[in-house]
Amino acid sequence: MISHPLTPESRINRIVIGSIIALMLLLGIGLGFTMMNQPPLSPKWRIGITNWPGYDPLYIADLKGFFGQQNLDIELIPINSLADMRTAFERGTIDGYVGTVMEAVESFKDTGTPNHIVLVTDYSSGADQLLSAPSITTIQDLKGARVGLESTSPISRYMFARALSGTNLGMDDFDIRSYNQSILVDQTIRHNLDALVTYEPYTTEIRAKRPMHILFSSAQLPEEILDAVMVSPRMLEGEPNLSQRLQSVWQSGLDYINAHPDETHAILAARYRVDEAAYRQMLTQVHFLDRAEIQRLASSGAIHQTLNETSHILYPHSPLTARQVSGTVNVWFQKEARR
Repeated sequence: MISHPLTPESRINRIVIGSIIALMLLLGIGLGFTMMNQPPLSPKWRIGITNWPGYDPLYIADLKGFFGQQNLDIELIPINSLADMRTAFERGTIDGYVGTVMEAVESFKDTGTPNHIVLVTDYSSGADQLLSAPSITTIQDLKGARVGLESTSPISRYMFARALSGTNLGMDDFDIRSYNQSILVDQTIRHNLDALVTYEPYTTEIRAKRPMHILFSSAQLPEEILDAVMVSPRMLEGEPNLSQRLQSVWQSGLDYINAHPDETHAILAARYRVDEAAYRQMLTQVHFLDRAEIQRLASSGAIHQTLNETSHILYPHSPLTARQVSGTVNVWFQKEARR
């Protein structure tokens, strides 16, 4: 290769280029040092959520950035049914989910792995319902009827079992049809079911298309149908003080709904594809838990009692032991709730 002598211009160019490279290296080292000294960002967690008015403060909290205020990098994943959500959780597709505490009992029975309850959010005060055709006016009238229950979801079985309590009827007295919730709705509208256990917003959808009335509801079971946030052991270990931080997120979402009802009700009514009057009616059947109520439930042992009763109703021949129930409710939830 033939070399050429450097001209003054080329020497200047090399000096300039060398200076730029040196500056870039210094900036890179400085940036790397700065990043090394920054606190690590939270890992991204995926939490499953279904369409249920009781979870709306979390939905609003997500829209308004309240998770980020607690340094929680959480993505809410919409899932059609509680059964599908629990399956996704058990397969590790999501890191947690919002559902009834009954789902935690069922999941533990199926897998042996605790679903750590890190926050209770609300209870159903009428939104879970046993609907029937107008000709069926009592529970006894249901004998021999075609009754729809959501497949693999414990809430349907629990509600129906509670509706039958105090009667001489058992599951064998009915033609039980098990489908996912969307098929239950379709089968009811097509008059292929005489009754079904369902919940809002599906009740509103069904009654808009077929005359049905409420034969039994969670209004008769105060504080019994509890909803909660359940997470995996990995998420629990990866997020210090998770219960306390989620409680702050929940309370912020709830406070925002209370302070801005017109704005939030319009957003949430659109989410459920109903008008605002119908959405407000849904809210009368759900009770959001505030910070004081969450602390009361955590410290009173009511959550353990609910899990224990649920286990005995769903699995009368093999209920969870007291130790298994204690393992399902994460102890940190109780400690943090008292702060």
